[in-house]
Amino acid sequence: MTKEPAAERLSAPPSERSERAGSLPRAPRGRAGEGASHPPLPPHSRALTPTDTAKERAKPLRREMTPPERVLWSHLRAGRCFGIKFRRQHPMGDYILDFYCHDAGLDIEIDGRAHDHRQGRDRRRDEWLCAQGVEVLRIPAWKISRDHHAVVGLIAHTVERRMESLHPGMFAEKEAAWLAERAEKKVK
Repeated sequence: MTKEPAAERLSAPPSERSERAGSLPRAPRGRAGEGASHPPLPPHSRALTPTDTAKERAKPLRREMTPPERVLWSHLRAGRCFGIKFRRQHPMGDYILDFYCHDAGLDIEIDGRAHDHRQGRDRRRDEWLCAQGVEVLRIPAWKISRDHHAVVGLIAHTVERRMESLHPGMFAEKEAAWLAERAEKKVK
């Protein structure tokens, strides 16, 4: 597969840019979470070094989010979903993940119409992420437009399930801290 010039990649619609792949991913580097109050994170959470092209592509994608991505990001950003942190347009290997929760090893992908024609590419990408220990949750863009609260609930449930299997008690801690912080803000 030949690499496309940067200008050609950036001229593609945002929905197509996030799926373009280049070379094979680099090897993982050290363990994330060392020195934290929780035990070291399992192998799935080792930081996979993003390629330089993935890093380059991620920055403009953060500015050019689709309307469903903006709606979802408004509910996920800054720990608004039970204190769980998400990253948007997060590079991993040669891929850019729409929303990524490191603690849960969860990739949330918003699928618009462009994904109807790229099922094979999406399947290969999902298989690669699964091999890295990352679960992929695909959500059709129309579901966010119709009922974003139900989508946020599904994401919270999936994060809770993943975190409880990887780090027992960690989700409950984050949720309790988040609820206490919200209560404190209401008192002020």
